[in-house]
Amino acid sequence: MKNKWFKIAAGVIAMAATATIQATPITGSISMNGGDTLNTADVTTASQITGWNNVQVQADSGTFASIAQNANVLMSAPWIFNPSTGLANLWSVGGFSFSVTSDVFTTYYLNGIGWLSISGNGTISGNGYDTTPFIWNFSTSNPPTTGTQNFTFSATTATVPDGGATVMLLGAALSVMGLFRKKLIA
Repeated sequence: MKNKWFKIAAGVIAMAATATIQATPITGSISMNGGDTLNTADVTTASQITGWNNVQVQADSGTFASIAQNANVLMSAPWIFNPSTGLANLWSVGGFSFSVTSDVFTTYYLNGIGWLSISGNGTISGNGYDTTPFIWNFSTSNPPTTGTQNFTFSATTATVPDGGATVMLLGAALSVMGLFRKKLIA
């Protein structure tokens, strides 16, 4: 009887030791737009954003679906993108916050209008979810004659590798198959 309980306890301990805690990542995408102020009058020569105006959520999906359309977004400034410095908490809305970890910028002219496009990697955290990698894009152009400069920002869940668990399970399955084969041949 003691041996039976010992085997059961050993099995429970073995299962607990091999169990993995599943992460709860943030999924989906979020988009926003509003006004920005650059450190120069021409986006093709700017190196940082010095201020934000009337930034609001325009579209969201997945985990962000609970955030109301046109919800106000709190933005941090300055954001120095040339050279890339990253920025903790670039924006926050609905209990989520976004941090820039890397960025690459491009400037160009299209039909006589200067454009600034920035993309990169970052993380979003909040509301009890695990910090999750995201890819993002930001674009703005030289202001029209009204003087208002507008931008768009979007972030989408990045693909996260599984850390080798799949290869480990495949190896275990192949080992078991090898043992069964050896037992059948013997």
